[in-house]
Amino acid sequence: MQKRATIKDIAVQLGVSISTISRGLKDHPDISLEMRSTIKEKAKELNYHPNHLASGLRRRQSKFIGLIIPEITMFFFPSVIKGIEEIAKQNGYQLLVLQSNDSIENEKLNVQICLDHSVDGLLISMSNKSLNAEHLLVLKEAGIPVILFDKSIDDSPFDEVIIDDVEVAFNAAKYLLDSGCKRIVAALGSENLTMSKKRGQGVKIALKNHGMSDDCCTFIYASNFDEGRVKIDQALSEFKPDGLFLMSDELIAASSKVLSKIYGSNSNACKVIGFSDGVLPDIIDYPISYVHHSGFELGKLAANRLMKRLFLMNETAEEELPQRILLPATIFHQ
Repeated sequence: MQKRATIKDIAVQLGVSISTISRGLKDHPDISLEMRSTIKEKAKELNYHPNHLASGLRRRQSKFIGLIIPEITMFFFPSVIKGIEEIAKQNGYQLLVLQSNDSIENEKLNVQICLDHSVDGLLISMSNKSLNAEHLLVLKEAGIPVILFDKSIDDSPFDEVIIDDVEVAFNAAKYLLDSGCKRIVAALGSENLTMSKKRGQGVKIALKNHGMSDDCCTFIYASNFDEGRVKIDQALSEFKPDGLFLMSDELIAASSKVLSKIYGSNSNACKVIGFSDGVLPDIIDYPISYVHHSGFELGKLAANRLMKRLFLMNETAEEELPQRILLPATIFHQ
């Protein structure tokens, strides 16, 4: 029996990404008319047909939702899980929680586990190593809605629930600059992470708006707590900045002892702003202003979006285009 053609087969034949094929077959406006026509002609040539059987099987609900996160630590994700769980329980769903440990291979294995357990939908905060969402398209083909949250992916064919990383980073850097800072260290996550790039972009825009060059800011990148502690210690010791920008709760924690060691009790020597769920800045001795984005509210927003996708799939023939939903963020000054 001839193997059933998939969108991956079409992608290989045309030399484009799987996501391009998927969107082209659905007449997504981001795909040119010419490319859509080429995709459909190749699909016809390969005798490709959507897997309606798999989609039909999705109607037999398991009442389980898959949740894949990089790691369950004390930072941020426990409150996200609480928010997701609240909405899931209200709608009669249980969670299957899996960790990728920031490994793309583990993430792919977790996606397969979700398929094997017939989850009705998936919520995922992708690993730092995930540069695209192609390994999630198998869920889309099976009729399983996917919501990305916390981290965005370029050209994603899925809904995303995030904060506006460029804008909030701009506002955080503006706070430092408005406070008179002239030498800033910006501590970001992994350098290849879309979030790091966008938050770094926001910092650079703020510098430009204040008539300052990028040389006034030293950018450092750390993929975990231990690396962050070493790099922040080195940067603060070497540059003695008067402003510190911290991308996450993890980096706030990594900086706490270093700040006290270098600046002592002189909080005016270095203004600090970070991104936080709000707990750490209140328990660290050194005063830290922070951009507050609630993990609990992010989890609720992502879960509610998934509930809407499940409703549309089960009750109507309508399919919305992917949406980018932004969580509000507020700066709290210390």
